[in-house]
Amino acid sequence: MSWTKPYDENILLQNDTAMCVALSLEALVQAHLKGIEYDLDPATYVANFFGGIQPSVGEFLNFLTAKGLDAEAIYKAVTERVQMIRPDQIQNQEKAATFFRLFQTEWHVLQEHIEKYIDEDSIYFLLELAVADAASTKARLNAIKMHAANPKQRDKGLVRECWDDWQKLPERYAGKAEFARDMLAKFETLKSQPVIEGWCRAWERKT
Repeated sequence: MSWTKPYDENILLQNDTAMCVALSLEALVQAHLKGIEYDLDPATYVANFFGGIQPSVGEFLNFLTAKGLDAEAIYKAVTERVQMIRPDQIQNQEKAATFFRLFQTEWHVLQEHIEKYIDEDSIYFLLELAVADAASTKARLNAIKMHAANPKQRDKGLVRECWDDWQKLPERYAGKAEFARDMLAKFETLKSQPVIEGWCRAWERKT
């Protein structure tokens, strides 16, 4: 299995060296069909026609045109072939995501699931999902630990739950003041009615 990042077609399209090599291969086929002499070795055209400096894609296409080749057709063939990478990557991402959901929700992942969804093309995307999930889980655990160490933060979270319930049943309290007084009675660590009312206003603005 491959643990390295799959090649990105956008990176390839922006890489002059790689694109010129790909264009050269396609040019060789066209040159053979047209009976035009063409040297496949990239070092030859870089040294002889570009002074040893790597040409841009545009410069190389102009060179192919000067050789009597159809540069537009060559470029189209290469870019179409390169862009075929993307659908495969999307499919591999979907396979990884499907397996990851199964892994998270099922008590036991079947061997057939592993064989169906995990291969050398999808394993990288599965690793990305696992790393992201681990980071998210760590953040959640840190938040839980912080709230456990700070009773006021913990109780603020509980007050928020009570506030959410109140929004579903508006008749439960006449207003923020009554709600805040009830929260003071329920949670001993809370001492300020205006503070609780301020929380309510902040939550209202976010909804």
